[in-house]
Formats: sequence, structure tokens, C-alpha cells
Amino acid sequence: MALTCVIGKINQMNKLAEEYVNLRIKQDQLPVLRSHVSLFYILPESGEKMRFQDLVDIWGVSKSSASEVVVKYEQMGLLEKCTCADDKRNVFVSLKPEAVALKRKFEKIEQDFLELILADLSEEEKGQFSEYLDRAISKGHVGK
Repeated sequence: MALTCVIGKINQMNKLAEEYVNLRIKQDQLPVLRSHVSLFYILPESGEKMRFQDLVDIWGVSKSSASEVVVKYEQMGLLEKCTCADDKRNVFVSLKPEAVALKRKFEKIEQDFLELILADLSEEEKGQFSEYLDRAISKGHVGK
């Protein structure tokens, strides 16, 4: 049965993406949970340090959740965490080179998924699709 509700279609697309990414993470034996992938997109590839509070604000998770995740990947050698010499309350997080390589794998997974779902579209239609999504997202900040 075809979905006629746009929100239902968006939810279905999200479900397909989640399933695809989870499958690829498992197949490729990547050491990251799907729910943590966005962390590797938020932190700068240059290795530049980001203030932990800024990371929490951008990621939209609690400090305790972010702290657990950062410690996990720090122990795996993917992230580096340090405190400011002047103010010990300021904690900074950065990607290590191993994490940048992992991020490249996530980007490839994303590209593969897009190629799969957009296979029947022309290059122009693919560009329009992306543009329409960007426009919809920019208007979609309800209640803010």
C-alpha cells in the first residue's frame, strides 16, 4: 500500500536509510554505532579541537550521553579529549586521523545509499532533490 502522507514518506525514507547504514556498518565491521555517526561529521577533520559544550549543543544530546560516547571512542583511539590549561572546566574534543578515515567510510556509505535510491533520477533531478530537501529543512524549525 502506497503512502500518501508526506510525513509518512519521510519516515519511511528515514527507516530505509537507518536500515541501510546499520547493514553496512555490520557488513564493513565498523566500530561505531549508527546513532554515533553524526559525531564524526560534527568534529572538524583537521583535528582542530572543539569545545565539548559546543559539541553537545550541535549534536543535541545530553552532556552525560555525549561524555559516555566521547570516552568510548577516546578509548578506541578515534577521538582525543583534553582540558584547557587555563580553565580545567573547558574540555575539548578532536578527531584523530583514524577517525577521519572512518568518516570517509561513512561518506561512502551515504553516497552508496543515495545512488541506490536516486538511481532513476537524472543529474539535474538529483540536484533539485537535494535543493528541495535543504529548503524544506530550513523552513522546518517548528517552535524555535
